[in-house]
Amino acid sequence: MDKNKKTAIIIISVFLVLLLGFLGGFKFWENYHSAPDYSTGKMVELQGNGKNKLNSYQKKKFIEIARDTIDEKDGPFEWTNFNNVGLNVMKDKEKGVYSIFYKVKPNVSSYRPTITTYVTVKLDSNELKYWELYKIKDYTSDFSDFTDND
Repeated sequence: MDKNKKTAIIIISVFLVLLLGFLGGFKFWENYHSAPDYSTGKMVELQGNGKNKLNSYQKKKFIEIARDTIDEKDGPFEWTNFNNVGLNVMKDKEKGVYSIFYKVKPNVSSYRPTITTYVTVKLDSNELKYWELYKIKDYTSDFSDFTDND
């Protein structure tokens, strides 16, 4: 094989590797910022009870959804006054529907009980960067009692 053919093969190979790397990186980026199992027709446990299928970005966005819902229903609250205790996320059978169990504990007093919130939401998009586009389907929270007692 002559030198020009070897050079052409190397250039094409490098180009293909770079192209595959770019496409793979794009897919990784897309998956990293997407709501997992958005379109599946089955119930999937994503976070909690030994499951840890959410990345840090997804966890952060589901916490933001839970906090935003709590603020809308019982708040607003200053979230720096609470410590996260737990997060469980289940993907429902219905497209784009997630159940979030979110637990916090006030950091003001060491004896205050854990406050649990259960919210089911339907996301309008599988892109979590648009997490504000959701509808509340169900909501129950100890914050309702917490705000009544204080």
